[in-house]
Amino acid sequence: MTISSQFSRVSAIIPEDKSTWLDKIFLTVDIEWASDEVLSYLLNILDEYQIPATFLVTHQTKLLSRILENPLHDIGIHPNFNFLLNGDSRNGNTMEQVLDMFFEIVPDAVASRSHSLTYNSHLRNCLIERGVRYELSQFIPYSMAEKIKPWWSVSNKLISVPFIWADDAQLVYDWDWDPKILARQEGLTVLDVHPIHVYLNSENVDRYERTKGVKTSEIDKCRNKKSYGIENFIRDYIESII
Repeated sequence: MTISSQFSRVSAIIPEDKSTWLDKIFLTVDIEWASDEVLSYLLNILDEYQIPATFLVTHQTKLLSRILENPLHDIGIHPNFNFLLNGDSRNGNTMEQVLDMFFEIVPDAVASRSHSLTYNSHLRNCLIERGVRYELSQFIPYSMAEKIKPWWSVSNKLISVPFIWADDAQLVYDWDWDPKILARQEGLTVLDVHPIHVYLNSENVDRYERTKGVKTSEIDKCRNKKSYGIENFIRDYIESII
């Protein structure tokens, strides 16, 4: 299957060059500590359709080499500052220390989206110091996203790229499950996908919540195989584009 020219990588975006982002689709993946089995499932789907993606990493895994060796994909980080904000220093005592931990895993990260979308000017400067080019922590629901575009957060140093749809938001807000509605979106289209929701084919939040604490060897039993869910939606969305 040939690669659809409508799908692209975040690292291709240049705000002042509309041809790099206007009416293009950017799939981003928050890995979210997914097991190798779960992450492989999503990677296989992307390979099947030859879809590029930007992977935002949370942990060390042997699958990083598979992502890095695929010229279709970008790689970045998905740092978690929640522990730090709650007075828990397990990931470091400062924002810089938290970032350093993630950069040990992905030293050449081109993008960052914080867990829980934590973002501020201090974090912005820390990302710039470490060579990150794109920050992806801005969420604008697609129903409100007419004429949005990427922008220079700091001139020639950091580009902000908002996303308009996320699978977990789909489950929380129960938006229309017709992928053709999302496919008609014009302008900049950045999607946020979590491997666990694709693997489970989550149809509601409870599907995911019930997997917490389940052993990796048992998680296949938790998959939704009867009703329309996130995997169905993603596949139908891709097929409506290509």
